[in-house]
Amino acid sequence: MDTAAAGYQVTLVDRDQQILDNTQKRIQDVAVQFYLDFIANHQDGENPNNPALNNLKEAERKHNGFSELLKNLHYSPSLSEGVSKADLVIEAVYERLELKQNIFEQIENAAPRSTILATNSSSLKLSDVGKMIKHKDRFGGLHFFNPLERKRLLEVGKVQETSEATLNSLIEYGKAIGKTTVVCNDCHGFICNRLMIPVRSEAMYMVENGIATPEDIDIALKLGYEIPFGTFEHMDIIGLDTVQDVLTGCALGPDNRWTSVFGHAVYKGRTTRTNHGTDKACPWTRLVRVVNVHFDRGQTLSVIWIVHLDRGDKPCPSFIRMNKGRIPGTTYFFVPC
Repeated sequence: MDTAAAGYQVTLVDRDQQILDNTQKRIQDVAVQFYLDFIANHQDGENPNNPALNNLKEAERKHNGFSELLKNLHYSPSLSEGVSKADLVIEAVYERLELKQNIFEQIENAAPRSTILATNSSSLKLSDVGKMIKHKDRFGGLHFFNPLERKRLLEVGKVQETSEATLNSLIEYGKAIGKTTVVCNDCHGFICNRLMIPVRSEAMYMVENGIATPEDIDIALKLGYEIPFGTFEHMDIIGLDTVQDVLTGCALGPDNRWTSVFGHAVYKGRTTRTNHGTDKACPWTRLVRVVNVHFDRGQTLSVIWIVHLDRGDKPCPSFIRMNKGRIPGTTYFFVPC
């Protein structure tokens, strides 16, 4: 939506027409509030004269101005049709490496040779995602942050083959839509996710050991470090399914020293050793597995945790409840090994 606000023609592609129809309706329903929030959160940013913000301010002064900007949005169930005239393609499918590789193979075959290809992956290594791309000089990463209308940051990633022209184009695109850009070389998790995993790990360690509650940890982070969201609150916002995808993607990296630090809390249908950044197991929890995650963004998040205990140990009471924000209910079953 911010790309459309900058004056670009945008085509959203999904092979499921019903998803496209629902997306279009959702965008129309939230457009006014989205754009008002975007103005409020970006007008004091590092590049306040960007096209997106200028167009939105002008649209705000006009009757139905935001609706006019939405005319820049188009929808197509055909990948080849959607990318046939594109200058920039941003892939944003699930964090599944083989799926992304397959998608980029299709995109490169259908898009013009000059088209820049970018992935919105938040965890996978760019060189792995772009492995099947023949012309890697026009490939890079554009990692957006949720909620998009509030977050000004855009991480721009590059691989060894990314040309200077491609990198500059990605940076200029970010500035045009009102974002502050930072550049990251090829790695798992970009900058922010690599920084946040140890924080989440320590937060979970403190909850599991009765040091502090999730609520107090969030308050401490927000007031002590002047950040808008605590770690548990942020996970509620982006969804445990997204957190799971990030950790799964990072787990594929051989240079990832904290794969199992927090993964036990969100891996669906998997178990993993519980570590907390010190290579020591949690005093009472040996294995944790999320066996069911139902997530309807902004509406319902229902999680069932299976916690396997070392025989004779008891769970920390403060771990039993971790309900915040949009988590209406979390059920724990403690099962002796």
